[in-house]
Amino acid sequence: MQENVKRFNELLEKDEQLKNKIRAAFAAYDRDKNDDKAVFDAVIVPVAAQAGYEFTYEEAMAELKTSGYDGLSENELGEAAGGGFLLTQLFRTL
Repeated sequence: MQENVKRFNELLEKDEQLKNKIRAAFAAYDRDKNDDKAVFDAVIVPVAAQAGYEFTYEEAMAELKTSGYDGLSENELGEAAGGGFLLTQLFRTL
């Protein structure tokens, strides 16, 4: 549910421990970090669920579009090369 995406993002903005959990899970993720859905499902979904927020990749992407995301700028293209770009777009505080 998109409302859970918003609430989780709000919590993430304030909770340094939660940010660190996501950073650690992302660092430990040993598969293709350019596969946004796989990374999201393995990193964000479990951490969000532990915090009491359940949502899917598709719901998060719908929220991203609702929030005004309209694609990559040239600068963002360079940043995206390392993978995990959509994660940081959605959860900008990471």
